[in-house]
Amino acid sequence: MRSIPLLDQAAIDAVRQWEFTPTLLNGTPVPVVMTVTVNFTMQGAPYAPPMGAPTPASSMIRLSSVRSQDGTTTVWEITRERAAALPRWSIESPEPPVSIGDVARIAEAWLKARSPDIQRFALQNVTFARNGRSSDPAIDFWHYQVLFFGDGARPGDLLFRVVVLPDRTVVEPRTEPDR
Repeated sequence: MRSIPLLDQAAIDAVRQWEFTPTLLNGTPVPVVMTVTVNFTMQGAPYAPPMGAPTPASSMIRLSSVRSQDGTTTVWEITRERAAALPRWSIESPEPPVSIGDVARIAEAWLKARSPDIQRFALQNVTFARNGRSSDPAIDFWHYQVLFFGDGARPGDLLFRVVVLPDRTVVEPRTEPDR
């Protein structure tokens, strides 16, 4: 969706190492198209935000971000305290903390409450993602990202994104202007 030519190959190499669980429809694997976000950080001197820019809170954990064509970035973040209080799940557990159907219903209800002018949402994708940090087990947790199209969606239309936590709460997105 957004390219940084010097980092493109590194992003591709990183994603190729990931392991994905197939999306199932009626128990049968089906092909899906998904967007993944690869975040890069610089090592060495710490980042100094421009004068007057808000300093990012180190107590926040970013779960997702999307940059629109107008330069606005929408982010989904939670506090470290909220993350530490979330139910945990392990790949060895038989079932995730919330079923995909329940996650889709929670996300759609949240969208309908915030977008009453849209009559119907069509589920596009549900991703169950790990926010793991081996050095910080307090924030090693899983969360869901749910994508919907609204009424009359056409190819190229924007998707509605909802982030649902394993405690069945929805993360309120916020926007930040282009820096």
